[in-house]
Amino acid sequence: MLKSKRMALASLVIIFLLGIILGVAGERYIFRHWHPQRHGRGDDFMIKDFTQKLNLTVDQQQQLKVLLGEIREKYEQARASMKPEFEKISQEFRDKFAQILDEKQKPIFDQMNKEFDSRENEKNRDRRDRDREKRE
Repeated sequence: MLKSKRMALASLVIIFLLGIILGVAGERYIFRHWHPQRHGRGDDFMIKDFTQKLNLTVDQQQQLKVLLGEIREKYEQARASMKPEFEKISQEFRDKFAQILDEKQKPIFDQMNKEFDSRENEKNRDRRDRDREKRE
């Protein structure tokens, strides 16, 4: 019984870690190929690149600029709507994993979580600041 619980927990941890790895890899691929503004190139780069490759008119460039803004907004809304579910899953992992830790390990794991949350909050703050600057 104890062995099967450990196997189930190990499977859960492996699946969780694979999800993180695949999520990060997928996000990097998408941002690198479809969201160059995330890599310091921004809408202006895309408009210039599309204009050169497609010979866009001034009117088409303006329409592209509006479209990019609309799409960015939809992307951010989708990200925001998915965030609660990801947080719920993450908290479930933390709670279940904490149950298998001994009393010496729990405070270390709590500190690891605080550091991770702090880094995530900082990244989100930086993202919001960059998005705000782009809108201004």
